[in-house]
Amino acid sequence: MRSLFFAMLRLLLSSSLPKASSSNIPPTLAWKGYLNAMIAIYIQTNNLLAEKFHRMNFMGEDLDSLSLKELQSLEHQLDAAIKSIRSRKNQAMFESISALQKKDKALQDHNNSLLKKIKEREKKTGQQEGQLIQCSNSSSVLLPQYCVTSSRDGFVERVGGENGSAPPSLAEPNSLLPAWMLRPTTNE
Repeated sequence: MRSLFFAMLRLLLSSSLPKASSSNIPPTLAWKGYLNAMIAIYIQTNNLLAEKFHRMNFMGEDLDSLSLKELQSLEHQLDAAIKSIRSRKNQAMFESISALQKKDKALQDHNNSLLKKIKEREKKTGQQEGQLIQCSNSSSVLLPQYCVTSSRDGFVERVGGENGSAPPSLAEPNSLLPAWMLRPTTNE
């Protein structure tokens, strides 16, 4: 980097003097402006080179020219960078785990509420099935009196008949009816 400084200094000294323009600017002010521009260029170039060497050192390149103190400093910087990366990674993982736990709890609550609704519906359907199981008191000339029962699968059977006869066979019409085909009878 010292060689760069001397190269810039040589360039500055070897360049021709800035000429005063027709706006009556004194030569010293022109030199100051020129010198400030050259210093800005030098600082910018120096910063770029320092950043390049710093990146190269971080990548493990060109370490031969570094002293023991510089190597230890570089090692310390690398350790600090690794700790910072690990802490950010751990923080992101903990946030992700926390969000997933919240989602899990919400899903469990939703599942529990759905189970309650299912149980309530089962209770209601059980009560409705209990109401459907009734014997009709009206007699028909063509058909004997039967007691209507419903099964879990939604079919309704006629059981019994006149004089305690056995249930009708499956071949007999209307021996098994789906629940939706039966009309509830009301005795008013």
